[in-house]
Amino acid sequence: MVQVFGLYKGALGPLIGQGFVSATQFGIYATLMPYIQQDRTKRPSLTEVVKAGCLTGTVMFIFVTPMEGVKARLQVQYSERHTGVAPKYTGTVDCYKKVWREVPYTHAHAHIFAFTREREQSIDGDRDV
Repeated sequence: MVQVFGLYKGALGPLIGQGFVSATQFGIYATLMPYIQQDRTKRPSLTEVVKAGCLTGTVMFIFVTPMEGVKARLQVQYSERHTGVAPKYTGTVDCYKKVWREVPYTHAHAHIFAFTREREQSIDGDRDV
């Protein structure tokens, strides 16, 4: 395995993933716009841009939310290391594999929100989020 030095712990995954996310997002938007735009000889109206943006966001939610969940699980695990809890995941790929086996894709989004909330609580301490 290649080791990269000098990056913030856990930053490599989001850096690699963000390129994929951005490329997919712009690709979906560019594909949807011709179907939404009424007059293709003019610039799209604000309403057309908003419609395309909302549809793109909906599609991206399906793909990005599981990635955010993995990131949240790894962040929670990293903060728990200081308390002496044994790590459950050895890395990003291991986390994806275990989450895929543990959580059916149809329920993944609900689990992601729970882990995101847990991550925020571990950052903010006992304060309710």
